[in-house]
Amino acid sequence: FLGREPVYQAGELFLRQGDAARAALHFSRAAELDAGHAEARVGLGRARLLSGDAVGAVTVLEAAVALAPRNQQAYYLLSDACTKTGLHERREQAMAAFRRLSETARHLRQGVLLERQGKLEPALQAWQRSVAADSTNVKPLILSGDALLRLGEEVAAGTAFAAALALSPGAVRARYGLGRVHFLAGRPEEAAAAFTRVLEQEPDHLDANYHAGLAATRLGRQDAARRYLLRTLDVDPGHAQARAALASIPAR
Repeated sequence: FLGREPVYQAGELFLRQGDAARAALHFSRAAELDAGHAEARVGLGRARLLSGDAVGAVTVLEAAVALAPRNQQAYYLLSDACTKTGLHERREQAMAAFRRLSETARHLRQGVLLERQGKLEPALQAWQRSVAADSTNVKPLILSGDALLRLGEEVAAGTAFAAALALSPGAVRARYGLGRVHFLAGRPEEAAAAFTRVLEQEPDHLDANYHAGLAATRLGRQDAARRYLLRTLDVDPGHAQARAALASIPAR
């Protein structure tokens, strides 16, 4: 029996060949295999539009945007399906969401390109514009926090990371960033708690292990510091800073 992805890819192939009926069968099967597969529903919406079933397309595309509220293609197709079914108010809502997501993505990409060029402050400004376009998008919040931290703006960085965590409590990068903010602000207890949370999710997180070791050292928890620093060296035997920090801990 084929798994979810092969079935989904077969649907894409049939759609490219213009076979809407067979594409719809495969996308439906992929959605049955994984109820959270938003792309399968987007594909099914495309197939139904291609076959002239705009009403059916609206149904599955509404399900797609509920599963993946930042899927630009789903909103674009939904606006098309709503136009064809006379759902003009919903069409305007879907198109507004599509435009907002497009603007957010544009600023996000611009920031990444600027960062690669070594232009950190302009990159930060682009990411902040992305946040302004969609304040519920976690990624530009985290990128903004990282940039602010590198620019020495710890308080603003902490605000960005906290906002990201409010939206996505499991965001490891935001939790690690908040730990760094606490550490730099002289709050090793809070920093240690944040790094520990990160390591509960990703035990091999190199930087979290290293900074958890430093935080434990500041708190006088030498056994914990050794454990975290040794784990850092397990993950990266060439980590010179971890090796130096470990050597600085007094022998038992």
